[in-house]
Amino acid sequence: MFKNIELKYGVNRLSDSMQENVLMDIFVYKGRIGEFLTILEEHKESSILLLQGEIEVSLSNEIFRFSRINVFEEEASCIHIPRNTKISIMCKSEVEFLIQQTNNESDFKSKIYEKKDIIKQTFGVGTLASTTQRIVTTVFDFESAPESNMVLGEIINKPGIWSSYPPHHHPQPEVYFYKFNKKQGFGTCYIGEECYKVNNNSVALIPGGYVHPQNAAPGYAMYYVWMIRHLPNHPWRKDRITESKHEWLLDENVEIIKL
Repeated sequence: MFKNIELKYGVNRLSDSMQENVLMDIFVYKGRIGEFLTILEEHKESSILLLQGEIEVSLSNEIFRFSRINVFEEEASCIHIPRNTKISIMCKSEVEFLIQQTNNESDFKSKIYEKKDIIKQTFGVGTLASTTQRIVTTVFDFESAPESNMVLGEIINKPGIWSSYPPHHHPQPEVYFYKFNKKQGFGTCYIGEECYKVNNNSVALIPGGYVHPQNAAPGYAMYYVWMIRHLPNHPWRKDRITESKHEWLLDENVEIIKL
């Protein structure tokens, strides 16, 4: 499923765990200076990823401040909390932050991910003529947060570049939320055999088992949050099942036609 969202002030729902087959509730909160949001979920863990602006967070009788120019110019920071944990977020400027939630009856310690704590890597350099070079941020995954039922990260596609490529799939569902460095930017998203035009604030809801390659139009950098939901007794552990007809692209000595 694919949809475009017009972000309004307040809570904007991106996905519904009860109605859409991704097992996660995902929202973007857009706030004005002085506004605040409180989160307290009895059965769900939550992650809060700052997209832009400045926030003040009250958690376990401590106050934390986070700021971000935007998703292209500054690295991520995030708060990850278990069920039955109250967190209050005050907007210190115009802000946008993303909230990712799913059921998790485990109790674990809340964690603050500052910029220095988050893994940032560049993939695709030199392979397939560098047409899949992208910057991948992993906020947390099964290796770093095995108590969680979720994975959270960010990807930046350089203009004209592909990601989630070669076409691959995995049993766990995934959700993408997109931004462009210019609001008129666009790209494409494939979910199985369907192709969609990606715009600023688009959302891709990807059921398990569907291939999902992406690309950005020349001239426009494309960013997206990637969120995976572990399955019971089958967590996502960087599993990538390449579509069989495209497996030849994985050969380290692959030859690409020269024109």
